[in-house]
Amino acid sequence: MRIGTLGNGLMAAALAGQWVGEHEVMIGGRDSRRASELAARIGARAGTLQEATTFGDVLLLALPAEVAVDAVRGLDIPPGRILIDCTNAINQQDFTLAEPAMAERIARAVPHAHVVKAFNLAADSVWKHPDGLGVPVCGDDPTALAKVGQLVRSLGSEPVQAGGLARAKLLEATAALVIGIWVTGVDVRRMFPPLEAAFGSVRPGQPEAPDREEEIGAGPAEAAEVGPGRGRVGVVEAHENAGCADEAEQHHGSGDQAASAQAP
Repeated sequence: MRIGTLGNGLMAAALAGQWVGEHEVMIGGRDSRRASELAARIGARAGTLQEATTFGDVLLLALPAEVAVDAVRGLDIPPGRILIDCTNAINQQDFTLAEPAMAERIARAVPHAHVVKAFNLAADSVWKHPDGLGVPVCGDDPTALAKVGQLVRSLGSEPVQAGGLARAKLLEATAALVIGIWVTGVDVRRMFPPLEAAFGSVRPGQPEAPDREEEIGAGPAEAAEVGPGRGRVGVVEAHENAGCADEAEQHHGSGDQAASAQAP
């Protein structure tokens, strides 16, 4: 696979440095000197942003988020190129999102490219030794997702299909959340239950558990009163009707007693 990086910073160095042994890589940078230095260090080619765009079948967008959209808009990106967005537009002061849907903005800027969100949940140092880390990926094109999945596996990691590009904003929000927690010294993995306990009593897509009243129904007579499909309301009505019947019997009994008392 031919990969062009749009950027020559830490993320480009970490990811391209892993891919270069298995794929052809060109480091594209706004600063030609820095791009050449990184390329020489990892054994890749060097070029401008446009040269890397033309070179790569897959492009890694690894520019600062604040310049990324304008940068790709200014490039002549051939139709059908796969563009991996690993950016996070996060306010460093309070770890909120400066841009609520970065990947979607990029996709609107280059609608003829296939944008895939990936690699945004971990810092550059992680990608040097990812050790089987699951990598969420969001995108709409199956071929693009398959190729990005290959690149994830090239790192020794496993792609996790996280939905279409519309869900990429959730990955970006997740990054802001977990980074803000990590900086306090808390391991965010403590926040999530294991898979077998993730759904509680009802798994998404399954019918809800029956109401308690339906589970402990008194028997066939009550079931007949309730009728199929009436649920909790039917049970309550059945009990109320039964109560009215009891009262009627009591009144009827009182009338009999009064009649007996009047009999000679």
